Amino acid sequence: MDGGFHRFHADSAPLIHQGVHAWLEALRGHTPQSHIARRSGRSRHQIRRWLSGESEPRVPDFLCLIHALTGRAQNWVAAFVDMESVPALLGIWRAARAAARLAYDAPWSSAVRVVIGTEAYRKHGSDDWLCHSLGLAPGALNNAIEALLEAGLAERRGSLLVPISTFTVDASASDADRLRLKIHWARVAADRAGRGHPGDLTSVNLVTLSEADLERVRELQRAYFRELRSLVAASEPEQTAALVVMQVLPFA
Repeated sequence: MDGGFHRFHADSAPLIHQGVHAWLEALRGHTPQSHIARRSGRSRHQIRRWLSGESEPRVPDFLCLIHALTGRAQNWVAAFVDMESVPALLGIWRAARAAARLAYDAPWSSAVRVVIGTEAYRKHGSDDWLCHSLGLAPGALNNAIEALLEAGLAERRGSLLVPISTFTVDASASDADRLRLKIHWARVAADRAGRGHPGDLTSVNLVTLSEADLERVRELQRAYFRELRSLVAASEPEQTAALVVMQVLPFA
């Protein structure tokens, strides 16, 4: 069992030994229970009891809770069983895997896929608008679009691109894949900072602190990332899109 939890989310996996509630609390971070209740369609009373350990959720409730917290319930199932044995999720899983692989092999395709799902694109949408929004040259945009279309993750309807399935990141990707993807988006963020794009928010703080407090800073980043994923999974309507880059860089 430990292996499945580790494959799904390595940082929180050890907490499963303290009980399901401890593991769920780790996924929750600082997300208010009322938000989780709204996202999952369960009552705040149920959420409180499950997260406190007063009771354990049934399997359907457990999966709804995971999806409300992470947006990745199908990934949790896949961490434990062969998805070929779960027909109800197999199609979604295959599409998600294709999207996840493309996120590493053609990262701008994932950005295009995210943006074409927004109200802003549907209102102003055109390839020229996408070039301006993403800061891409027409050739680079065309390559990203072609990769999406070939993977079956979007389709053309008139002049607009329409997303077909959700874009996720492949948790089973190699360390080299992950590093390459992080470098790509860090460079994009640096380029945007250099151009002073309106609406961008960049915070920088050069500090001295104890080793113990540096570890607390790292944990704050992990907790923020978990809460961010939970918020994004339930956010609606999809009005706009953004790149979020977080880094902690020890110098000594």
